[in-house]
Amino acid sequence: LLNESQEKVLVDWCHYNSDSATPLHPRKLRAQIFEMVKAYPGKNWVCRFLSRHVDILVVKPRGLDPKCAQNFNKATITEYFDMRKALDDELEGIPPEHNWNVDEKGCQMGVGRKGDNSKFIFSKNN
Repeated sequence: LLNESQEKVLVDWCHYNSDSATPLHPRKLRAQIFEMVKAYPGKNWVCRFLSRHVDILVVKPRGLDPKCAQNFNKATITEYFDMRKALDDELEGIPPEHNWNVDEKGCQMGVGRKGDNSKFIFSKNN
């Protein structure tokens, strides 16, 4: 269905989305393939694609750590935004491209809602 260079672009796109904390749903991947070649892949194509590229996989996103959830309260959030405003004032503005959603584990990889069994495409290193 895809030639070698198209498949490489698709793999790079999967890595990019995973690294950007916006992992793809397999349906979105199929839609992207349709955009590329104007033909929908077969029902097993995504599984075969993933088996050819062991550096990407389809998994459920991990949930919020209970310790993090415990600190997600009004006092903590208010303190954060007060510190953020002071820093923003001191530096005369922080450009939007310098804002990141990062914690001790890196970029947030979670998407969806609790109880949602959706699986998404992630880079193996995430």
